[in-house]
Amino acid sequence: TFSGISNTYGYNINADKISLVAISGARLIWDPAAPNNCSTNMIEVAGADKKCVVGAGSQNFIWVEGRFVPGAATSADYGIAFGGVKHSKIRNARVNGAALYNILLDWNSLSNSITNVFAIEGAGSGVGILNASNYNIFRSINAGNNLYKGIDLTNSHNTGLSQIVATNNGDGSTAWTAGLMSIDSGKSTM
Repeated sequence: TFSGISNTYGYNINADKISLVAISGARLIWDPAAPNNCSTNMIEVAGADKKCVVGAGSQNFIWVEGRFVPGAATSADYGIAFGGVKHSKIRNARVNGAALYNILLDWNSLSNSITNVFAIEGAGSGVGILNASNYNIFRSINAGNNLYKGIDLTNSHNTGLSQIVATNNGDGSTAWTAGLMSIDSGKSTM
């Protein structure tokens, strides 16, 4: 649990059954001087080539809640990133300003619940659900004002999406290729 406004070099959660919760009004702001702390492959510390405000790779039963600001003079690549994470929750979160994804579920992240989230004002996409990240539930998501996609659902299936608002994303040419959502997966429901 944290309170107040704090600069951070980021957190990479390396154990099961861990929670990171911000008290109301608190926020973690990415420190531009921070080094790489997560890898593109599985969001682990080993081989770190990216920057995550909060990352977890191959963990179970993680809980993340609060306000996270990856955007600064130099943005973190990811606000909250899970790689191979299972049975975990992101809820009551506001993430804005990441370079690649404000929120990312990647590399076989299964059976997670993302609820009541704002993924906004990113230089990349709001929410990414990628690479066999299956059986996840997304409810009450606002993905807006991102430069690329609001929601990017690629190569993942059996994902439930409800109460989704994706507005003012991308270059505005079409909702499916540049703006609101990109869905390239079978058996997902909206």
